Formats: sequence, C-alpha cells, structure tokens
Amino acid sequence: MTGTPVGGTIPPLTGGERQWVVGRCWLYCARENVTVSWLGPVWSSGAQAPLFACSDCIVNLDRLVRQYLAAKDGYKDPRRYERMPLGALRSETGPL
Repeated sequence: MTGTPVGGTIPPLTGGERQWVVGRCWLYCARENVTVSWLGPVWSSGAQAPLFACSDCIVNLDRLVRQYLAAKDGYKDPRRYERMPLGALRSETGPL
C-alpha cells in the first residue's frame, strides 16, 4: 500500500513515496493491526530492529522534531519550520 492513510499531514520521505503496511506501531501508541510505515532502524541492547509507526505517531514525532529545531535556532522564526519540508531541514541543520 502506498500514499497517506487517514491522519495528519505526514512528513515526506526524501526521494520517494512513503510505503505503508498493516502491523504494529512501535512508536508512541503501540497499537496493533494498524497501517504503519517504516521510519528506519532502531538500536537497543546492541541489536537492531525495524521501527514502524502509524500516521498519528509520525505526525507527533514530526511536530516534536520541528519544536526541537526551532528551539535550537533560538526561535528566530519558528514559523519557518512549519513551511519547510523536513528533508530540507535535515540538510540545512545536519543530523538530528
């Protein structure tokens, strides 16, 4: 499944459309049998696992990242982080 499921505005992936599958959200809500997207690998206890999240949790994570970046920038123009795609922020500020 591709595209955006029901939920908020999903941050785009660099270089392609986000892929969706039915599974468990590993982020905040831990719901099972929901539409999730792979965010990347996560390390814990010296091992790596795939991190999947539902659209609601991805939107929440995106909001937290934008708040962090605005604070890091000294809140010079917090609205700029609402207008820019997250990929542009990453290339501008370096790794998170």
